[in-house]
Amino acid sequence: MTTGCTLARSSKAELTGLGHPRDNVRGISCCVCLRNYTGYLAEIEGDVGDQMKLRRRRGATLGFVAIIVLVIAILGVAFFVMAKMLGGGREIANAVDAGVLNVAKIAIRTPAKDANSFSNPDVAQNFALLGESPRNLDLLTYNRLVAQSILVALNAKEEGTLLSAQNARKVWIALKDVASFIRTNQDKSAVMGSYFDSLSRANNIKMLGNNSIDLSDYGVSFMKRGASTNIWIDPAILATVSGGSTVPINSTGHSSASGKKYMAGYVPMSVSLPATADSLTFAGVPVGPGDRPHLVKLGEFQNDAKDDFIVGKGAPAYPPDTLPPNSYKASGISMENHSHGMAGAIASAIVGCLNLDFEMQIPYGYIEIINGPRSTGSSTAVANFKDDIFNYELAHGIWAQGTNGNDPFTTDGFLYLAWQQYNTGSGVGTKPDVAKSLGSFKRVDGAAVTEDDLKRITMEAPDAECLWAYYDDPMEKPRCLDLLDAFKAAYNRPGSTDSGNVADGGFTTLEQFKSDVLRARVNIRTCATAMAPTETTGVKWFQHNTAYSAPTGHPYNFSLEKSAYEYLEMIDEVSSTCGTNTVFNEILRRAREIVPSTSKAQLQEIMKTNKLPLGARQYIFRSGSALICSLSPPPWMVPGVVADGASNKCGEAYPVIGDLVNTESGGDGGFFDTPFGKTPNGSCSDVATWVPSSGYNNCLGSLSFSNSCTGGGKFCKPN
Repeated sequence: MTTGCTLARSSKAELTGLGHPRDNVRGISCCVCLRNYTGYLAEIEGDVGDQMKLRRRRGATLGFVAIIVLVIAILGVAFFVMAKMLGGGREIANAVDAGVLNVAKIAIRTPAKDANSFSNPDVAQNFALLGESPRNLDLLTYNRLVAQSILVALNAKEEGTLLSAQNARKVWIALKDVASFIRTNQDKSAVMGSYFDSLSRANNIKMLGNNSIDLSDYGVSFMKRGASTNIWIDPAILATVSGGSTVPINSTGHSSASGKKYMAGYVPMSVSLPATADSLTFAGVPVGPGDRPHLVKLGEFQNDAKDDFIVGKGAPAYPPDTLPPNSYKASGISMENHSHGMAGAIASAIVGCLNLDFEMQIPYGYIEIINGPRSTGSSTAVANFKDDIFNYELAHGIWAQGTNGNDPFTTDGFLYLAWQQYNTGSGVGTKPDVAKSLGSFKRVDGAAVTEDDLKRITMEAPDAECLWAYYDDPMEKPRCLDLLDAFKAAYNRPGSTDSGNVADGGFTTLEQFKSDVLRARVNIRTCATAMAPTETTGVKWFQHNTAYSAPTGHPYNFSLEKSAYEYLEMIDEVSSTCGTNTVFNEILRRAREIVPSTSKAQLQEIMKTNKLPLGARQYIFRSGSALICSLSPPPWMVPGVVADGASNKCGEAYPVIGDLVNTESGGDGGFFDTPFGKTPNGSCSDVATWVPSSGYNNCLGSLSFSNSCTGGGKFCKPN
């Protein structure tokens, strides 16, 4: 028997609910056997299981995908945060680089201090004009101070005097005061930190949240040892001072625009001063002439962070914390907004001064030239040569031909007496025979005798008693002395004085000496005494081998005002101890410390620029790029400064009695000829005294001229 059933029509939903998704029937109406139905149910159940497995797989996949998406999201966020942190790190690194570069840029000019603001007056007196804008002393100009201080010390070493050594140490101490100011301020983050902040905070750090950057660490270093300072050296200046070859020179790297080498920085140089047993140590600072400020490796910065290579050297010891640095380190930190952590960076940089360099010199040095004072002179005047009986009648008048050819008497005593009576009116007054008289008398100068000449004979008697060639005290022939006033009256030679014939410019000691001798002739009756003036005056120019007649042809003060160089030439000509241009060459050495390129010919012309009168002063110093010789002192000259070296005198004595004061053989133009004879001794000296100076307070030396005389005594030969 067959069992069957009928499956009512079912909806797709119902069938689907049975888990057979593959059926797409809208409804089923059939009757099957149980067996077939059961198999169908089994089939449906299998399909439902497969669908369940598939759903489970889908769910697992979706979860895995979700996890992957989550991980990717987390990684994305992490990468985003990391990218911001990395970008922020780069931003802060750039900001720190900019900040420390700004410190290196500013440090070349900051801190700066007016030289007049230092408590040590030697700072202003020696260095004020070496600063920039003006008088401000800073790292840019510091090496100028070092170079000048080295030259001062080398000069003092060469001079070897106690005063020069003491002055060199004063300059060294002033240099340390400036160095200490720069070092102390550049060593402080409180001073230099603001220059870091001003630029580092101006940089964009948006990735860190635009938080400010704070300076967390700061330090200085002394890098590029042996590299260039901003002081270039003309080899000519090193030849001007003993020991100049020891100045450290950068043998590699930069040269100046003129091709000269630079002084090396951070290379200690010591100068010994035997006078005080000091050894002063100096060191310039490498500042990179021709370079800009730039970043440097931190490791190199750290290796040069100590200045123990110079501290403590020399005697007195180089004081600590006074050597200025040239490189700077800074660390900056900032907060990151997302993590609230701190981000930071560190960088270091070194200074650079581009083309701001200077020459090794003492640019505001000066040399003083002094001519001594005028003679104080005398209140009395010299004898008037026109009224001097010795200058005419008794020296160059007429004389009667005697028996021996020298006696001032005629062999015809009656003829001589006739002329004497005729001239004085004591006789009959009859005119003597003129023709006979003209043959019997002669003039001492060889000229023909005239009748007027014959009228000048006033001898009382025809004897050879009064030759007037010599007299002494006591008089051997008092009769001649008794007749002297009668002669003066008869010939109208009263012996008046001459107050004229004096040139402008005053008297040297030599001229005063000659004037005193001529002054002693006034109303002379016996031997006159004239001693050389004790005062010392300046000099004027004259030819030492020439007799200067006074007053005809020349005034009593016969020498001329000329230049300092011409005075030196004059002294060299008569001095065997000086040698040619000895003093001049010493002046040239110091002049080259002011302008190293100065030539010998240039200095000669400079020293010839102006006349140097008695009592005057001149000054050699730099104006612009060249030397000048001025009658006015340089505006920066410190009052009361004296040259501190040992004096070097040039000049030696020359005779004057019989040559200048007492000219012979008509050397005085026929007037006052051998006024009192050559019995006394006398000499004078024209001296040039050169005193070098170390350069303390910018004084590099003093040249002075003087004239002095010695001797004198009794002058007893009237003609």
